[in-house]
Amino acid sequence: MSAPSAARKPSSPTGNGARSRRRIRTIVIYAPFSKQILCYCLYPLLITLSYRIQFIHSTSDPAADLNRILKAKGDLLLCAGILRGIHTLQPEIVLLLRKARSHYPRMYYFDDQDSCVIHSSPYMHFFDRWLKKQVYKNPALYTRSFLGGRIYAQYFCRAFGADPVMAKPIQVVDPQDLPSIRLAWSICIGVYPLSLANTMFAVSRRLPLPLIRAWLFAYHHAATLALALRYLRWTWSPLSRRSICLARFDESKYSASIGCQRRIHRTICRQSPEIFATDKVPLRTYQRELFWSEACLSPFGWGEVCFRDAEAIRAGAVLVKPSMQHLQTWPNLYAADQSVSIDWAGSGLLDRVTTVLAHRPRARRLRRQAALALIRANLHLSARVRRVIEQPPED
Repeated sequence: MSAPSAARKPSSPTGNGARSRRRIRTIVIYAPFSKQILCYCLYPLLITLSYRIQFIHSTSDPAADLNRILKAKGDLLLCAGILRGIHTLQPEIVLLLRKARSHYPRMYYFDDQDSCVIHSSPYMHFFDRWLKKQVYKNPALYTRSFLGGRIYAQYFCRAFGADPVMAKPIQVVDPQDLPSIRLAWSICIGVYPLSLANTMFAVSRRLPLPLIRAWLFAYHHAATLALALRYLRWTWSPLSRRSICLARFDESKYSASIGCQRRIHRTICRQSPEIFATDKVPLRTYQRELFWSEACLSPFGWGEVCFRDAEAIRAGAVLVKPSMQHLQTWPNLYAADQSVSIDWAGSGLLDRVTTVLAHRPRARRLRRQAALALIRANLHLSARVRRVIEQPPED
């Protein structure tokens, strides 16, 4: 069966103007119940008490899912993760979205992909808003196709001859859909460390949604308080840390072009074992190391923003990160007074890290400023969620 053609913006029960003015009180979430969705992508929304939320778990049966979607009532249908790995129009998904579109005043999609790239662009016209964890500063980049599927992968393909092979082609975004792309929040807002996220998700599978939301709400405020107390300790009674930069990351699970940066950085780091710790250790050992190491190198993975970024900042290790100048993130944890920026190819990496390790007062300033930025984001998280959810799509 051939895929149906993509028409522009399907109609909804109310006109566009009415849809923009109507206040959102109840949100119906249609998404897989996964750790990524619960503890990161939709974590800020789940702990915001401004909205009533109904969670519909996506399954492998779109027809059954559609019945549950149409039975639910809400001011907004927020889909998340349902298009992961889907690059072309599929009739059963198109039918589900068309019927859902006629039932809900607004429809948003939260893109849970790791990078800025939009993998499911043929579906964008069904949604009023396409929310991303990070976005390009230059929206025109969404209309371009990159070797290896990432802007940084293309750089390594051209500069170092990395193999640009991709599992599936990625379609570019139609210029008409660019206004719907919005920056939401990054995975730096969520449950940390990852071992705690694993535990919370495992337990949450047996809990009702209201109890899950209460648990996440309590965790969020406890974690923010703990980070604030560490910030005060780093300010008034700085701990002695080892003059070492953690560079414990894997490059084997990535394609040649996407993993090229990690391989280059690993090679540089292994040449200076007195400065960089590169050997693989158990997860809990690594998490403890972050609290007594001066710095942590966090190269790009499948996307630019990594869990390691938030782990380092929360533990007080100075974040050493390849340049993020092409992106916008919220919160912005990559400013010059919060982290150490390096070249994508690692030139100057050794000098930049050596300088930070040798100047403890500067390292303490970077550590405190990064933590302060994250604390402020946590304190203003509900306001950020309301801004993302309730701003009229025409803005």
